[in-house]
Amino acid sequence: MQKWVIMIVVIIVIIGGIWIASSVGIETEYIPEIEIDGKNMRKTMISLYFINKETSEIEKETRLIDSKELLKNPYDKVLELLASGPQSENLIRVIPNGAKIISTELNNDVLTICMSSEFLKAFEDENSKDMIISAISKTVSEFKEINSVNIKIQENNG
Repeated sequence: MQKWVIMIVVIIVIIGGIWIASSVGIETEYIPEIEIDGKNMRKTMISLYFINKETSEIEKETRLIDSKELLKNPYDKVLELLASGPQSENLIRVIPNGAKIISTELNNDVLTICMSSEFLKAFEDENSKDMIISAISKTVSEFKEINSVNIKIQENNG
């Protein structure tokens, strides 16, 4: 009688082992159809926010850039791209020509952006001021470490 019990336990263990082995599966190596080179692996998507000409709403424009461009100072780079203006003709730039981003500094979760006085030229009225500041804030807030933005204007001394 004990032999039968031992034999049934052994059979159950073998069947269980086979079932577990078949459930886990065998890893398969996938070979891509095209080779991914180092240049393609370095690309990253960034979002820039501009004002739509027709609706006057803030609209996102996505760009694909080389990740290496963001290594040194990512906030300066993104603001530089924002200052260069939109690629779409339906969007309006939010940083006027001639305005310079003097510096950026992240302290805790607040990014302080120091801009040249030419930045003030963009403000036609209170509504445009709010839209421009919102577009800049949305652009830099794409970085997870930034929760708020402080914009300072440096007066020209000369």
